[in-house]
Amino acid sequence: AQQEGRHHRVLRRLTALPMVVSPEAGARDSCPGLFGLTGLGALLHLAHRLGTTSEGLVGRLEGGIDRVRAATRASASGGEVAPLKVSIRHAIALILEEHKDWYLLVQPHRLHLA
Repeated sequence: AQQEGRHHRVLRRLTALPMVVSPEAGARDSCPGLFGLTGLGALLHLAHRLGTTSEGLVGRLEGGIDRVRAATRASASGGEVAPLKVSIRHAIALILEEHKDWYLLVQPHRLHLA
């Protein structure tokens, strides 16, 4: 009786989701729908995170490129090489930082990416 009551409570909660479970459907019929919604939510979240991260990275890399170009022009006109070296090191650090972030994101999931 106690187990049956628990099953009825779970079924009532599941039937509160009309798109996933109709009142005449059982709890086992809801699994594909819930699985699909969970997958869709995860995909949308991933796309949002990748988009936001990519926009930030593009901005930082463009800034690095602009600094390298400005230092290159200054070096060509004044002969000073130190600012050019610093700007190149900064650009390389940005790339390596992004690679490290990507590795830390992918590595725990053991994804085999080419």
